[in-house]
Amino acid sequence: MIKGVQEGLLVYDVIGLGLGNPISGEFSVNVQLGYKIEHGEVVGRVKDVMLAGNVYDALKDIVAIGDRAEWLDAFGGSHFIPPIQIGSLSVVAR
Repeated sequence: MIKGVQEGLLVYDVIGLGLGNPISGEFSVNVQLGYKIEHGEVVGRVKDVMLAGNVYDALKDIVAIGDRAEWLDAFGGSHFIPPIQIGSLSVVAR
Protein backbone atom coordinates (compact mmCIF):
# COMPACT_ATOMS: atom_id res chain seq x y z
CA MET A 1 0.00 0.00 0.00
CA ILE A 2 2.82 2.44 0.81
CA LYS A 3 4.56 2.00 -2.54
CA GLY A 4 1.62 3.56 -4.40
CA VAL A 5 1.48 6.70 -2.23
CA GLN A 6 3.10 9.83 -3.70
CA GLU A 7 2.62 11.92 -0.55
CA GLY A 8 0.92 10.77 2.61
CA LEU A 9 0.92 9.98 6.28
CA LEU A 10 1.19 6.56 7.93
CA VAL A 11 -0.70 6.83 11.24
CA TYR A 12 -0.24 4.27 14.02
CA ASP A 13 -1.88 6.13 16.91
CA VAL A 14 -3.79 9.31 17.64
CA ILE A 15 -4.68 11.28 20.76
CA GLY A 16 -8.29 12.24 21.37
CA LEU A 17 -10.19 10.07 18.90
CA GLY A 18 -13.31 10.41 21.02
CA LEU A 19 -13.41 14.18 20.52
CA GLY A 20 -15.43 14.10 17.31
CA ASN A 21 -19.09 14.82 16.69
CA PRO A 22 -20.89 11.46 16.33
CA ILE A 23 -23.91 13.02 14.61
CA SER A 24 -22.16 15.08 11.92
CA GLY A 25 -19.06 12.85 11.77
CA GLU A 26 -16.64 15.79 12.03
CA PHE A 27 -13.42 15.08 13.92
CA SER A 28 -9.94 16.42 14.60
CA VAL A 29 -7.22 14.43 16.30
CA ASN A 30 -3.55 14.84 17.11
CA VAL A 31 -1.24 12.22 15.63
CA GLN A 32 0.71 10.57 18.45
CA LEU A 33 2.74 8.23 16.22
CA GLY A 34 2.95 8.80 12.48
CA TYR A 35 5.38 8.75 9.58
CA LYS A 36 5.67 10.84 6.40
CA ILE A 37 5.47 9.00 3.06
CA GLU A 38 7.01 10.49 -0.08
CA HIS A 39 7.17 8.73 -3.46
CA GLY A 40 6.28 5.35 -1.94
CA GLU A 41 8.91 5.49 0.81
CA VAL A 42 8.64 6.20 4.54
CA VAL A 43 10.99 9.17 4.98
CA GLY A 44 10.68 9.98 8.69
CA ARG A 45 8.55 10.44 11.76
CA VAL A 46 6.16 13.38 11.99
CA LYS A 47 5.69 15.66 14.96
CA ASP A 48 3.03 18.25 15.83
CA VAL A 49 0.52 16.98 13.24
CA MET A 50 -3.27 16.97 13.39
CA LEU A 51 -5.80 15.18 11.18
CA ALA A 52 -9.26 16.61 10.55
CA GLY A 53 -12.20 15.55 8.47
CA ASN A 54 -15.51 13.79 8.41
CA VAL A 55 -15.56 10.09 9.30
CA TYR A 56 -18.50 9.40 6.96
CA ASP A 57 -16.68 11.03 4.02
CA ALA A 58 -13.47 9.17 4.94
CA LEU A 59 -15.32 5.83 4.88
CA LYS A 60 -16.53 6.67 1.36
CA ASP A 61 -12.93 7.44 0.33
CA ILE A 62 -11.26 4.14 1.32
CA VAL A 63 -8.65 3.40 -1.35
CA ALA A 64 -7.34 0.08 0.00
CA ILE A 65 -7.69 -2.34 2.90
CA GLY A 66 -4.76 -4.54 3.81
CA ASP A 67 -5.09 -8.31 3.95
CA ARG A 68 -3.28 -8.79 7.28
CA ALA A 69 -4.99 -7.59 10.43
CA GLU A 70 -2.89 -7.03 13.54
CA TRP A 71 -3.60 -6.46 17.21
CA LEU A 72 -2.90 -2.82 17.98
CA ASP A 73 -2.96 -1.21 21.39
CA ALA A 74 -4.04 2.09 19.91
CA PHE A 75 -7.01 4.36 19.43
CA GLY A 76 -8.03 4.04 23.07
CA GLY A 77 -7.92 0.25 23.37
CA SER A 78 -6.84 -3.02 21.81
CA HIS A 79 -8.12 -3.66 18.28
CA PHE A 80 -7.63 -6.37 15.63
CA ILE A 81 -7.63 -4.32 12.43
CA PRO A 82 -6.05 -4.33 8.98
CA PRO A 83 -4.30 -1.27 7.56
CA ILE A 84 -6.76 1.06 5.83
CA GLN A 85 -5.79 3.64 3.22
CA ILE A 86 -7.96 6.76 3.06
CA GLY A 87 -7.69 8.84 -0.11
CA SER A 88 -7.77 12.27 1.49
CA LEU A 89 -7.97 13.93 4.92
CA SER A 90 -6.93 17.38 6.03
CA VAL A 91 -3.48 17.40 7.62
CA VAL A 92 -2.34 20.33 9.73
CA ALA A 93 1.32 20.62 10.73
CA ARG A 94 3.36 23.23 12.49
